[in-house]
Amino acid sequence: LNNTLGTAFVTVVFGEYAARLFAPDLAGGRIIFSVSILIVITILNLIGLRAGCETQKLTSFLKAVAMLAFVVACFVFGGQNDSAVAAQTAAAATAAPVSFFASLTAFVLAFQLILGTYDGWYAPIYFSEEDTNPTQNLPRSMFGGIAAIIVIYLLVNLALVYILPMSQLAAS
Repeated sequence: LNNTLGTAFVTVVFGEYAARLFAPDLAGGRIIFSVSILIVITILNLIGLRAGCETQKLTSFLKAVAMLAFVVACFVFGGQNDSAVAAQTAAAATAAPVSFFASLTAFVLAFQLILGTYDGWYAPIYFSEEDTNPTQNLPRSMFGGIAAIIVIYLLVNLALVYILPMSQLAAS
């Protein structure tokens, strides 16, 4: 179920962004782009293991580069001036306290998204029998993947905290 859910999520999100970027006025654009990317991924996997593997390596690399470019852009072009930070701090001090239930709900919802980020860390075990050196490659791929995700996740969050007022982050 998780593998199907992940693929569906990726295709829907791709469809939403692609439709807004390439065809904002196209009726049903989200569905067209979502189904199109699903068909392309299916064809690549049907061509063979090597094509699917190389595609996954390339898209994973491009996602990491895009995230790191986003982080660099946030720190180079973003940032708050001192008066904005002071106004934000004053506004936060006068804000009404958040209830325990609201805080717990926010925590649970955020934690679900974090779990989705790390889902798949165990996937290399399914392919260990095909690996020529699983005792070395399996831990390296699992722990290396987790470490890369942690670093990218923390950098993106630091960049968002750097460029956006806390009130805007809290409201999103």
